[in-house]
Amino acid sequence: MLRDHGQAVKDLHSALGLNARMDGIHAAVLSLKLRRLGAANSARRAHARLYDQLLAEEPRVARPVEAPCNLHVYHIYAVRVKNRDEVLQKLADRGVKCAVHYPVPIHLQKAYSFLGLKRGSFPVAEQCAQELLSLPIYPELQEEQIHFVVESLRASLRN
Repeated sequence: MLRDHGQAVKDLHSALGLNARMDGIHAAVLSLKLRRLGAANSARRAHARLYDQLLAEEPRVARPVEAPCNLHVYHIYAVRVKNRDEVLQKLADRGVKCAVHYPVPIHLQKAYSFLGLKRGSFPVAEQCAQELLSLPIYPELQEEQIHFVVESLRASLRN
């Protein structure tokens, strides 16, 4: 558990831990991938810009915001939608694989129970945890695929 952020079960943290899950094979692969990191990050940024453009007029979707003084790498492109779990299922039914990252806010994780915080302590974080939906984003994603994801998201929000 300590090598995996203190979690025995995905997204449920029982103790404080580290992100120390790499073995030698992964290190070898990553040493090769690091050579293409700049290009991969540029591709993700381009994909995020396209998502931003296509979703700009969609009031049912809250998009990520990039601070002017920062350069986001868009490891995740997480949007906020109402009825997230229903939308997630409808997207899956259309063949769009999305994900839910960080479904339990940090203050509600067992590892931080010593702080004495309860549900309602951070209502915005709790609302985000219920609404965040990570759309597909990876360097090899194609423009047509992004258009399909957005069309599918709009259809899922309509129904």
